[in-house]
Amino acid sequence: MAESDSNCGNCKFFKNMQIMGLCRHSPQQQNKHHSDWCGQHQAQEAGIIKLPVYDIMTDKTTEVSVRKKPGRPKKC
Repeated sequence: MAESDSNCGNCKFFKNMQIMGLCRHSPQQQNKHHSDWCGQHQAQEAGIIKLPVYDIMTDKTTEVSVRKKPGRPKKC
């Protein structure tokens, strides 16, 4: 089953045009809806980042690892 973020609306080859969009993955372009799924997506991995945390009781700063959720892909 397709993941919720692996649809044509999040693909870098998809151009959104009001109701239907244009899939430009191959030389033959196809009209698709942004919620369609073609299987060309790669799973996004959640990264781990370190954030400084300040404790006001001890007056010390420590680093804590936090899991970063995959977000919206950057526009090209």
